[in-house]
Amino acid sequence: MTARLVAVALAVLAVGAAVVAAWPSARNGAPGRAPVTAPALDAARVPFFLSDKVAGIRLGQRLDAVVAGRGQSCLTVDDGRGPTVYSQRPDLPLLPASNLKLLTATAVLDRIPATERLRTELRTSGPPVNGVITGDVWLVGAGDPLLATADFASQAGYQHQPRPSTALEDLAGKVAAAGVRQIQGRILGDESRYDTQRLVPTWTPSYLSAGEVGPMSALTVNDNFAQWTPKLVPAPAPAANTAAVLARLLQQRGVPVGGTGVAAAPPTATTVVSAVDSAPIGDVVGVMLTQSDNLAAELLTKELGRRFGGAGTTAAGLGVVRAVLDRLHMPTAGVVMADGSGLDRSDRATCQVLLSAVERGGEAASMGRLPVAGATGTLFHRFVGSPLKGRLWAKTGTLTGAAAFTGWLSTAQNRQLAFSFLVNGIGSEDEGHALEDRIASALSTYPEAPPWTALTGSAR
Repeated sequence: MTARLVAVALAVLAVGAAVVAAWPSARNGAPGRAPVTAPALDAARVPFFLSDKVAGIRLGQRLDAVVAGRGQSCLTVDDGRGPTVYSQRPDLPLLPASNLKLLTATAVLDRIPATERLRTELRTSGPPVNGVITGDVWLVGAGDPLLATADFASQAGYQHQPRPSTALEDLAGKVAAAGVRQIQGRILGDESRYDTQRLVPTWTPSYLSAGEVGPMSALTVNDNFAQWTPKLVPAPAPAANTAAVLARLLQQRGVPVGGTGVAAAPPTATTVVSAVDSAPIGDVVGVMLTQSDNLAAELLTKELGRRFGGAGTTAAGLGVVRAVLDRLHMPTAGVVMADGSGLDRSDRATCQVLLSAVERGGEAASMGRLPVAGATGTLFHRFVGSPLKGRLWAKTGTLTGAAAFTGWLSTAQNRQLAFSFLVNGIGSEDEGHALEDRIASALSTYPEAPPWTALTGSAR
């Protein structure tokens, strides 16, 4: 194979050299004309150009061996320096699984400042008197998907890793620290920021019982599971559940509560007794991508709808996502979004639109929000002990019959490659992982080519 590649390279070199030799320039002194600047294809640059071409051919051979025979797949790879180095069916719409979150993330980061925070507030219609609140208080949800208690957060991540959270204990502690000794009325959960559709109607029913996603609500705690050990129990009324959890935390801190329930805060509830802020939106998006957090993706989609689409609904949010992608001139042909998380089996995306999403902010921005091989999120247990550990950042995705893999890889020669791979029609999750591993291994060899001196015979 090496001899054939070198022969091809030498043939191209001969043509390139002839072109350069014939081109009028200050160096060859074309008669009767003023000297002109030599073209970019300078003879001195030809060997380097050919070395890159050989590297591209070799990478193509390795990747063809993985995907060329799989008609229900796409793969596209860009060199961080600019050019596309490999592309196979880049515009084929396929089931993207959780890679769809990359499109949701693109829209959120485009429309909402990355430094903004979501504030959950406890409001009353009047300040406490001598440490006592005589009426009801309202716990007003702002769509924070990471609001949680410490025991839940310690195991809420992918495969029960710890997950960053907004501590509900902090909100309870601030109430006590403010001198409140008793709430004679009720704590009423206010989830009015969004609609009360708990699940996307076309989702597979087992998603909820399997813990793939909790019921959606603008007032969420612990992913809206009332119990998570020894088995998951979804909260039938998320806002009421969150109010009850806060009441329990307050009572543990010596602040008795008269009861709990659900109601929207009235216009008179302007006194903020306590509040707790989420992490910056940019970090919330990072958790969504790193941990492949489905509920976070869905609540952020509703937040887009609430702010920019006229309603805190999934449909309004998806309309905003589509509008952002179109305004950014991303290749949206073939894209279908029934949700923001990629759980729906009618979702479709292409490798070229997903690649565009990870390339938008540049490698540094993507690397800060994607799982790291052998270290974090959905890649924490993969590529351990491999040369790719710490050098591969990728959003993974898995549904029955589908796998997805989009991100960045730093090669052994410190070239940065952006890539997107989707495959449908596979028989198992292990099969999908094996294909992803082969692709990552092939990419890590780039640029595999003889040195330019070997192409020219130069001894320098």
